[in-house]
Amino acid sequence: MIVTGLESQSAGRVVLQKDHENLAWQIAKNFGNEVFASPEPKDFMEYLALNHDRGWDEIDQGIGRNPDTKLPYHLVQTPMADLLESGPRSVEFNTNFHPYCGLLASMHVWGLFNGRYGLSDKVVVDMLQGQQRLDADRMLDGELDRQEMLKEELACSPVFRKLIKKPKLMQNYKLLQFFDTLSLHFNEMVTPGCADTKFLNVPINEQEDVTVELSSLGDWVFRMAPFPFAGNEVVLNLDHYEVPKMNEDVDYQKLFKDSKCAPVQIRITR
Repeated sequence: MIVTGLESQSAGRVVLQKDHENLAWQIAKNFGNEVFASPEPKDFMEYLALNHDRGWDEIDQGIGRNPDTKLPYHLVQTPMADLLESGPRSVEFNTNFHPYCGLLASMHVWGLFNGRYGLSDKVVVDMLQGQQRLDADRMLDGELDRQEMLKEELACSPVFRKLIKKPKLMQNYKLLQFFDTLSLHFNEMVTPGCADTKFLNVPINEQEDVTVELSSLGDWVFRMAPFPFAGNEVVLNLDHYEVPKMNEDVDYQKLFKDSKCAPVQIRITR
């Protein structure tokens, strides 16, 4: 889950992974226009956006209180053992739907620890030491092996043989990263305005990427250029919770039932 403080300092804003994924799915569903190629295969890419972090379901169900913040553990504060289990579980969930979804989910997991295949300069695995590094390397090596097996399986299909070739595969990987990072950007926002930001390596097609700039117009309204969605405006809805800081452990699943807020409506225009 994504946890951020609120101005009151007495509560936090919580976005569950399933709500993060739902926002990524809305972004995927609306992506594509006369300039930006629509995701292909569209149904699989939308499924992947909606399920790319399903390995977090068990973690969110049993999330504990961080004694330092008095709020649930934030995504990057989650104990490393849980982090390393969440990735393979996400890959297995998506593989059970289709090997192509499993392949991209595995690339997503591997990329999160390895600078998103060169798209980011943050190489998480290099920050780990000792047993954590050994455990991470074992998990990541296992994902590379899994990717090769999934590619061999997909190569038997005339349709998917084309989709696993590097230009197309990397286009879809970059699309998933855009859906993920744009969703995360809004997940971590606690006020209607924000500093302007940029999203690098957003694919127009198999061969060309662009930088997309997002600027706040206030009150959860944003301008994006170049605009990658159909029409002149897209409206997204984000579910979230406002959770009080607690001095003792608590059943967060019960607390969430009483603390769900009305969805934030996000408007993005040309």
